[in-house]
Amino acid sequence: MYWIAAISAVVVTVVAVWRLHRWLLTLEERSVIRYVRSQHGSASNVFMEMDKLTNPSIEYVQEAEDRIVQSQDQGGQ
Repeated sequence: MYWIAAISAVVVTVVAVWRLHRWLLTLEERSVIRYVRSQHGSASNVFMEMDKLTNPSIEYVQEAEDRIVQSQDQGGQ
């Protein structure tokens, strides 16, 4: 019997959050508030950081290659 109350509470909470979200969007359209939704979620930010680690830009690769060449030149003299 308690599971019916638990399911009902979850459904009511989900509907209430959804209605609040829709109401805030309506207020934003009327320029009453500023309710900005991000187009990129936190998961995409994590993947962007991982991409930076696995695919460094050309300037960092060139800098690393220059350091290797310099250390080899200094070690050979």
